[in-house]
Amino acid sequence: MRIFVSTTVVTITLLFLYLCPISVYAWCPDKNIKQRSNEVVLPLKAEKGEDARISSSFTAGCPVSRSFARNRIELSSDVSSKGGRSFGWLEGLEQMKVEKKYKGNKNLKYLYLEDLKNIPKNLVNIKCTALFWRAVSDIVLDKEHDTYAIALPGVEPIVARRLLDIFEWKNENANFTQLPAVRASLDQDVVSMPVIILNWKNEELDEKYEELHASKKEDANIVELRTKAWVKRVLVDLGVCPFTKSDTKSGQGLSDFGIPVANIAYHCSHASVATLSQLMADCWEAISDMVEAGPSGVNGISSILLSAYNFDEDFEFWSEKVFPMLEAGTVAIGAETQIGVVCFHPKYATPNGKGWPGFGQMHSVIRLRSWINEQDKFLSDSLTDDEVAAGGAWQRRTPHAVVNILWADQLAVAEGRRRTGSLYTRNIKILVGEGGIGLGQLARDLDLERTMSSIDITSRAEKGD
Repeated sequence: MRIFVSTTVVTITLLFLYLCPISVYAWCPDKNIKQRSNEVVLPLKAEKGEDARISSSFTAGCPVSRSFARNRIELSSDVSSKGGRSFGWLEGLEQMKVEKKYKGNKNLKYLYLEDLKNIPKNLVNIKCTALFWRAVSDIVLDKEHDTYAIALPGVEPIVARRLLDIFEWKNENANFTQLPAVRASLDQDVVSMPVIILNWKNEELDEKYEELHASKKEDANIVELRTKAWVKRVLVDLGVCPFTKSDTKSGQGLSDFGIPVANIAYHCSHASVATLSQLMADCWEAISDMVEAGPSGVNGISSILLSAYNFDEDFEFWSEKVFPMLEAGTVAIGAETQIGVVCFHPKYATPNGKGWPGFGQMHSVIRLRSWINEQDKFLSDSLTDDEVAAGGAWQRRTPHAVVNILWADQLAVAEGRRRTGSLYTRNIKILVGEGGIGLGQLARDLDLERTMSSIDITSRAEKGD
């Protein structure tokens, strides 16, 4: 029997009702709509004398709405055996048995989640997921070992099997390099704990994979600066998110519900479409750090913004390959009650409401329209559906492709605190209503953020920002 991961769980639905920017598109009287298959493209409206600059904007010609393919990752549900959490001498005995089988092979690297007894139960599956994806990413660059054995104590066999389900889906659906993929399987002879075996042996391709892993690399500090500038401009200064009052912390205004203000954790991944396993490893390691730090205290984390700049050109891959894998991973390890994931991208497009909305996406044009109709009929009459779609798209257009990780329980509290329809309408009025920010200005601001450099870092440091 298989489980299809194709619907968004309740906690993930709440997810994009909170820290996700409630996007809005400034009113544009130009109704020259360009239709392209199921995508709608609105022309950028430039200020006088700026036509050349706007037409060359990174987002010029990007669709503002589209339908999304209903990608389904089948997750196994037919593994009946249970794995347990071993402690003390019993853990050591199991480890010795597994080590005895594998450690004598000089071509094999043995990986093991150490200090299990000191890892909270809610963190074990997350850490093992991070360990798995990092191993898949590393093995193609390993000059000494062609086989990895990944022992996962404390993890149920069904969880390990589901990780392989996602891995196999990736190889079949998201391997655009056309290069041979790493092979992965469960060791059926070890019963004390799941052991995943990875195999990679292709010396002729070693240099090719090194080339892929050495693709364009931005300075992580500059990438963080760009993402922070967007948070300040959209979430803070425009007030799009009522619970984010700075570019370093969020959760403000929820203290009476016991929700603390905590840090926004910025991460940068150098992964690319060709090294997708590296992105998965970066994401799950960031999630592990967040869960380990907790939501409160000096080091507490309220949310994660992980930028992956090498995915900036391909929103379709980002939304229809990357995010189904993250969603399936969350469900596979039973973490949907802990965390949820949201999709941002510089070429973001709003679901048009004519099909599957896609995982972690903005509300559909139909839903946005219904809220505006209820809250402000005059505003609704002044906007076409395509302009509302552009508004949704611009809410999610970040300088780089971004994975946003949030706490599921805090999202439920935040949703109870605010009135969703009125908040969306308020934001749309500021950005889409007559006299609002304007699409041309939104494009200019995003282009400026995308091109921030080390000079801007120095300037901000001198100002004390």
